[in-house]
Amino acid sequence: MRVAQIAPPWVPIPPRDYGGTELMVANLIRGLVKQGVEVVLFGPQDSTLEVPCLGPYPRAFWPPDKFSENLHLSFAFRHLKKDPCQVIHSHLENAAGFWSLAEVGAPLIVTLHTPLTPIKVDYLKGFPEIHVVTVSRFQYGQLNGHPSRHLIPHGLELTDYPFQADYLAQRGMVAVRADYRIKNKDGVTPDKCVEDARSAVRWMRKNAKLLGIDPEKLITSGGSAGGHLAACAMIPK
Repeated sequence: MRVAQIAPPWVPIPPRDYGGTELMVANLIRGLVKQGVEVVLFGPQDSTLEVPCLGPYPRAFWPPDKFSENLHLSFAFRHLKKDPCQVIHSHLENAAGFWSLAEVGAPLIVTLHTPLTPIKVDYLKGFPEIHVVTVSRFQYGQLNGHPSRHLIPHGLELTDYPFQADYLAQRGMVAVRADYRIKNKDGVTPDKCVEDARSAVRWMRKNAKLLGIDPEKLITSGGSAGGHLAACAMIPK
């Protein structure tokens, strides 16, 4: 099978720094290649995955804009018209209109990496033939009525994410891993998540002697939502 992956043109695949979408695309491509799938990537040509990489831009650049996105998508679909793939997977929602006009003969999958606005919902519902992959139940609900919506949360390569606490402990620091309640499991609002984070900080200060730490020299950190909670936990009330 031959699959086209259309990534945004603004960050290399995989990303050198931050790039959530691009990291997911890189992991997906690696997984497909391991399964024996031939992958053609459309992205900035300074991407470093060992698959063919095509696109109008020799290097990634920032910030994004619609004109560069349109040129990138135009390039991809012109190429796919001449050199087709069996499946086209785009990580840019705007690809739906280009696919409809290009008549490339292959099915289109669009994965949503950004929030759904009302106009974006109307746009995607205007293309009932495409497969739309949502990454959260909330997005899935927003697209109610689209005949080909799917719910597939992003996958991660866990070996790329050693637990921060383990990393710090290996370097002689005292590290505590704190959990917190979440809405879909515990039915709580965000302020309760912040309460849990503050509670963890209070626990560390209360047990500073037992832990052998200075209660005035604490650092909070986290990833994604945990990062926001870490910041909120240290803001004085």
